[in-house]
Amino acid sequence: MYYRIPLDALPEVRECHIHTRKTIWNCTHRRNTLVYIRQGYCQFKINEKTINMSPGKVLFIPTNQEYTRFPVNNAPCTLVYLYFKTTSPVISVASTDISLYLGRFDDEIANNILYPSVDFQELEKEIFISDYIDSAEHSDELFDIFNDIVTQLYTNQRYSYLYSSAKFLEILSIIGQISISDYSQNILSTHNHYPAPLEKAIVYITKNYNQKITMDDLCKYSNISPQHLIRLFHTHMHTTPIQYINQNKISHAKEMLRTTGLSISEISYSLGFSDPGYFSRLFKKIEKRSPNQVRAYIQNYDKKNTKNEEE
Repeated sequence: MYYRIPLDALPEVRECHIHTRKTIWNCTHRRNTLVYIRQGYCQFKINEKTINMSPGKVLFIPTNQEYTRFPVNNAPCTLVYLYFKTTSPVISVASTDISLYLGRFDDEIANNILYPSVDFQELEKEIFISDYIDSAEHSDELFDIFNDIVTQLYTNQRYSYLYSSAKFLEILSIIGQISISDYSQNILSTHNHYPAPLEKAIVYITKNYNQKITMDDLCKYSNISPQHLIRLFHTHMHTTPIQYINQNKISHAKEMLRTTGLSISEISYSLGFSDPGYFSRLFKKIEKRSPNQVRAYIQNYDKKNTKNEEE
């Protein structure tokens, strides 16, 4: 099940609590509820459906929906409850309808990238989220934001509610991206291949990862217009061609950090970057850590594995 969260106005957050519980709890709340699991395990029962919750999982419960929470093995579970409301109603959206919404959005994005004329904020007046989200890879990031919101609400200072609502948009953005990515993967798994021009572009990017790749290069190789190529990437990959190129290069960079002794500058040049500084900034933007931090992490990880194997 997917839900459309309207963003015609800032969602209002008035309550956010962190609890550690091992009791059975039955509730119906007048506001939309977001549940995040920090530690432990529990179960939620909604409309006769049982949902197993573990660390990093996020559950969305719409307003006035009855639910029951159960402990697992009588053990405590640490949860975050965030309650919010929107000016326009949150509505459920069938997964088969999401492609229609995304298709319209992708068309507008493609047009705007090539011919800037529309305020991007006007294109993002809604976020789609799943009712059950696995955010394990972003668990610490989400918890920091939740904790920040709780702290603000308890201080009850001027603009605390405004600040908390604005921080909540970060949470919606993260879980929205996860939801759409999961949806995309599910859709793609039912198809054997991408459209031919997109496959050509992907092959070109894969083979030429060590070269500087431009939109003109991709369009000539795929024999389609820039606008069409952007639309294909948005529709099927939910990214842009440039973002896909950069992600592919950074993946190769991580492998080179692990398997070679090349310097950061040498890796940068070998991947077609002319500016090592830009490469490092891009790397950190995508990986959330610098190349040197990732290299140190990989080396420590390999040492631990080697030690375990010897033991």
